[in-house]
Amino acid sequence: MKIWINAAFVFLLATKALAAVTTQDFIYAVYGTNSTQQALTVYYPNGWSSNDLRTCMVLFHGGGWTGGDKSQFNDVCNYFANRGLVAVTANYRLNYTNENYVNPTNPIYGVTIKTICVQDAKTVIRWVKINHAMLGINTNMIIVGGDSAGAHISTLSQVDYIHNNTNDVTSLSTRVKALVLFSPAFDSSTTDPAGVLAYYSVTNRLPPIRFLCGEVDSWKTGSDKLLVAMRMMGDDARFWQKKNQGHNYWLGAQFEPHACVVTEQFLKDIGLLTADQ
Repeated sequence: MKIWINAAFVFLLATKALAAVTTQDFIYAVYGTNSTQQALTVYYPNGWSSNDLRTCMVLFHGGGWTGGDKSQFNDVCNYFANRGLVAVTANYRLNYTNENYVNPTNPIYGVTIKTICVQDAKTVIRWVKINHAMLGINTNMIIVGGDSAGAHISTLSQVDYIHNNTNDVTSLSTRVKALVLFSPAFDSSTTDPAGVLAYYSVTNRLPPIRFLCGEVDSWKTGSDKLLVAMRMMGDDARFWQKKNQGHNYWLGAQFEPHACVVTEQFLKDIGLLTADQ
């Protein structure tokens, strides 16, 4: 089902006055012989207290599993911090063949770069849960999502029960309350093994998901397959698309407000944002 939102309504909601938010950087992991640090940034809303039990949104950037940076989500995190959420955007390991994290001649799930990215996403989710008191969040009200490859690893963080980083507290579940996927990059045909194709991994119920895609996104076929798989499982899977737009349509200034407002309404519908936020 296609969902359209009146442009004037979107502009009105998206341009609500944004207050200044406080940000704080953390190192959530250090990897490899080069002691490479992986960082995340937390956005705290105005009036925040560590005694709060707020909803938290965790977002992972895109970049084809080999590039990108957490700063991609600065504006979106600022937007949702202004709606009262604690927002987090995180980096993760990319093309680290020089660190022997990936064997490019052996594309088996467990050694590919996509697996490394998924493991880091799970580490971030666990870091957020472990530090919930410091962050002032409710661990039962966490949303995870991302753009393109970041949307892919967000989804796999919910269906992968095998691959974890060595120092992870694996007894702590990475399951969250909802997923928000901006222009997700799910392959429809690929040389990758089935384990990194999220729609082949849906054997258990997933949290509610909102897909936000361009109508002519070349990656959309994979999202369509995951949507079908989720609905067959009885999951709450909702699809929104931007007419005549391709991959990463939402990154342009004129489109980003649409993505934020559609996401905001989805979170209100499932009780993770109150109607007056």
